[in-house]
Amino acid sequence: MSAVSHITLHLPPSPTTDIETAYVKLVLGAAHHNPALLHRYLGPAEWPAEVAAHPPTSEALRQQAIDVATMVQQSQLPHHRRDWLLRNIRALLWLARAQEGEQIMFAEQVRLLLDVPPESAGELVFETAHEALDACLPGSGSLTERWADWQAAYTLPADQAQPLLNQALDALRALLGRNSPLAVPSGGPVVVASNEGCDDSAAGDHQPDGGAAPAVRIDRLFHQAAQLIAQHSLHTMAAQRSVGPQGQVIGAVLLNQGPEQIIRQGLPQAILAGVDLYSAPLPGLLAQANLPPLPAADLQAIHLAEDALAWTVANTALLLHGEHLRPRALRRHLTAHALVSPAAANEILDRLADPIAAAHVFAPLIGGPLLTAWLAHRKHTLADLLLDPPAPSMLLYRVSKG
Repeated sequence: MSAVSHITLHLPPSPTTDIETAYVKLVLGAAHHNPALLHRYLGPAEWPAEVAAHPPTSEALRQQAIDVATMVQQSQLPHHRRDWLLRNIRALLWLARAQEGEQIMFAEQVRLLLDVPPESAGELVFETAHEALDACLPGSGSLTERWADWQAAYTLPADQAQPLLNQALDALRALLGRNSPLAVPSGGPVVVASNEGCDDSAAGDHQPDGGAAPAVRIDRLFHQAAQLIAQHSLHTMAAQRSVGPQGQVIGAVLLNQGPEQIIRQGLPQAILAGVDLYSAPLPGLLAQANLPPLPAADLQAIHLAEDALAWTVANTALLLHGEHLRPRALRRHLTAHALVSPAAANEILDRLADPIAAAHVFAPLIGGPLLTAWLAHRKHTLADLLLDPPAPSMLLYRVSKG
């Protein structure tokens, strides 16, 4: 059990602003020891300076986390908000324990970090994906070669893809609706990232081997557009929530690690789950790029199969850190199921060498289905999820005074 489980409740109910301030300072202290933890910070510049001047020890950080959790449990915050704050604090406690060198089983580490038990995919998942790709991809030869060739044919340098991303954003705004709070303002700066920078797929987009120049899969530009819309919305909400009821600056944090990563990485998939890309928008975009046409049903089948292939990396993480398989066996697993080259398999194994980094591959795999199911079950909109969610930590936790 985590340290949070042993908290003795003894503090009086605390004002919400005190909780927000204490939580942000806790994250800043944790990020001082683990800079990769912090994705973005909005708040007073003196707070990070104070932490840098007097960094907390690991022991002090753990006690600080327990104190903040106690404040949360004693607060009058809605239950689901208390719950999400405590889950984030538990993840911070685990990271502090890992920083001290504590060893723990990999599956339990994933649960503590992301608050969801890790899952592996069976052979049938990959067999089905391979059958779908085999039926859709042109050419002859091995499926691995055809998959690499098809991706190369639909890949362009990032500078050439920039106008197409703008078109994808415009089309996605229209599909979401004019009044959608998730729409990026027209004319805002948008930069194409290479496929390797996209985090909507745990395995990346399986780049074909080649030079170092940034490249973009044109058929995945709507996924990038959804990611940009999600990031813009979350950053906007963080900025709005960084000001307290009396106008004071409280601060907001976006975590790279912890339960909120599931929401941040799952939002793009949840956005796309409610729109029809394949009847017209995506084929039209490919025509604009003068790329080989493919039936809309085949494009959708390819993307579904590709999403299934991403589970290979999650399987590999579990096998590497749970079963301790040798690299040769894991390389075979990746090349056979993910349909990647031996060089790409080696790169994946290098990324998975760190257990905490390996745990992150589960966030996008879990996040999209989890949020899509939550939205369908609750019959809420994505705006509801952002405004009154089972909230990630960057959305600060204020009680309405009516």
